[in-house]
Amino acid sequence: MIFLLSYSRALSPSPLPGSEEQQAEGRTALLHVQRRSPPPAVSPQRDPGEGTGVGARVQHCQNHLLIVQCSPMRIPSAVALLLTLMALSGCGPATLTLSSRDGTKTVQVTVEIADSPSERETGLMKRKKLQIDTGMLFVFRDPQMLSFWMKNTLIPLDILFFDADGEFVSAMQMTPCIEDPCPRYKSQALSKYALEVNPDFRKAHGVGVGWTLNLDEVRKMARPS
Repeated sequence: MIFLLSYSRALSPSPLPGSEEQQAEGRTALLHVQRRSPPPAVSPQRDPGEGTGVGARVQHCQNHLLIVQCSPMRIPSAVALLLTLMALSGCGPATLTLSSRDGTKTVQVTVEIADSPSERETGLMKRKKLQIDTGMLFVFRDPQMLSFWMKNTLIPLDILFFDADGEFVSAMQMTPCIEDPCPRYKSQALSKYALEVNPDFRKAHGVGVGWTLNLDEVRKMARPS
């Protein structure tokens, strides 16, 4: 996942009592973490920072924004809390599990999520490399005959299609498109998910007929639009 991290201070509307250090303690810091795909919401009724000794408060993790409010003197602790909450709430890099039919084999892939039209359109364009067992999961609102191309994509990829139940449908190897018209790579049946990974991923792990995606993980990390 790609995160944008920024820090800003908002002074209290009225002077605070005490020394300058105490006044600085009373100022607030906002840590904004933004990612490319919408994360699940953190319930506003619960204070995840309560009882941690951090003195931080998470306002929400919705509409691409996670806000932790804390005093500047406690920013390191707040950052630690933030990273924990990102992992718990689906705001951080996501792990997707693939399993064989009998459950004797599993593969975990660290994925970026493409669940909006703009993200699905951009995909892995312009990327120069992928780390081993990483990729991008394309999530669609409804099952359909999916079609992909490799325009402006610099690296070869495996693409694996899965249906609405997370069942493996088909897979293909895709190569960068040098010039138009770019070939289309299509699912062999109605599909709702497409996983792009490094070449030979499927061969290396034996992923094929009978394999499934962990849909519980997908539901926590994606909100297709």
